[in-house]
Amino acid sequence: MDQFGVIWTQLDGQPVKLADMVLTDTELRITRHPEGDGCPGFSMLHDLAGKSGMSWPRAQGQDLPPQLQALLPPQDPHSPMRRLMYRLLDDRNLERRGRQPIEQEWLLLTQFGAGGIGHLDVFADDRCARHYYQQGGSVVPELTSASALWASLRDGLANQHEADDAAAILAHMQVTGVSGMIPKLFTHLGDDHSPVLVKVEPPEYPRVLAIEALALSLHRQAGLPVPDWQYHEFPYGEELLAVLVLDRFDRDGQGQPIPQESFYTLLRTGNPRKYPTRTDGTMETLFTVASTPGLVANPHAVKLGIFQRFVMALVTGNGDLHSDNFALIGRAGEATLAPVFDPAPMRAYRRFNKNHDILSALPFSGIGGVDATDGDGGPLPYTSSGNIPPDLRARVLQLAKAGGIRTNEANDWIDNALTVTADFADQACELLEQAPEADRKLKRPDVDGFRATIAAMRAALA
Repeated sequence: MDQFGVIWTQLDGQPVKLADMVLTDTELRITRHPEGDGCPGFSMLHDLAGKSGMSWPRAQGQDLPPQLQALLPPQDPHSPMRRLMYRLLDDRNLERRGRQPIEQEWLLLTQFGAGGIGHLDVFADDRCARHYYQQGGSVVPELTSASALWASLRDGLANQHEADDAAAILAHMQVTGVSGMIPKLFTHLGDDHSPVLVKVEPPEYPRVLAIEALALSLHRQAGLPVPDWQYHEFPYGEELLAVLVLDRFDRDGQGQPIPQESFYTLLRTGNPRKYPTRTDGTMETLFTVASTPGLVANPHAVKLGIFQRFVMALVTGNGDLHSDNFALIGRAGEATLAPVFDPAPMRAYRRFNKNHDILSALPFSGIGGVDATDGDGGPLPYTSSGNIPPDLRARVLQLAKAGGIRTNEANDWIDNALTVTADFADQACELLEQAPEADRKLKRPDVDGFRATIAAMRAALA
């Protein structure tokens, strides 16, 4: 049986219907609605090509198109946000069990697909869309007033009492999802109703938000655009809750949405078979996307920004900088590189997940990546490896050359990054050593290993 949905957006403060959708037995079809003429479309690539619609074969698996999948939490049954959404579906008497995987995703999307990153809002029908915009956004007066919700996201609904309290809070909120392993929730905070993203520290990654806040500070000191943030710790029962609150940079001064697409979304939209995951392609591939005629306002500025973020990831121990952690923001033709987001130094958590301790999530200059292969099918040097090549600086300069960045400009940035992060290892390890003793005994985080990694990385880049 065909299933239907709609995409709306906001233009100059007014809700506008953008597209109709139908999920058939063979495909998802999206057709532009005349009311949305003049609005940014479903994808920057479609706007460039003048497309009024698209189809997405169900043969792609259980994934929806990447622009829509990005509006949902990770496809992990243990995802706290996903489990809370399942709870809300039950409360609304909407049965997901017995549906095919993509139809379960469709149900979540049409119930919780509004208010996410960018300008696309998804609903079951036009009536639901109008009701959503009439309600206005959900508001949390202060962080501690939603402590039960943050605790439930932290614990993954392990505590039934917390889960009940969280569901009661969410029942009065406009809930949407967001990708990534750290539990997150969009809301409006405080008396001025600022649109924010609240990230909740999960028990698997103790102190991760504290060192992410440190990384944000260093990126800003280096001269990169970074959203405003606040790091908070406050008691809940006998424990501390840690949250990182970030201002939404995909909203303008009036709270209106700004189009935003990650490089992963752009790559998968252009070639879904070649780029099925966030670690497919290379850093050089991102430069190629930035060179797409008519896509960005200043291709060189975007390439330079990509290079600068990559160098900062190296010197702060963030091997998890994949294509979903770079994004373009704005309309096609006017787009710029989005501010820094998700710069967490994940190599400190190598004992929790081996893929956290890698040189680079994307290959560059013929090395690195996750399970990356060369033209003959063999593994690239340093693929899926935390080892550091002795010629790292030369490899980084080779990457700069591929992006049309002058050698002296690249050298200046590397030196700037090394200067700004000179005390990073001590600062980060001081925060990591505040993790619970039981976690530190299991080397989660691996404080000594992380310190050694940062020292070796700096020596190879110096």
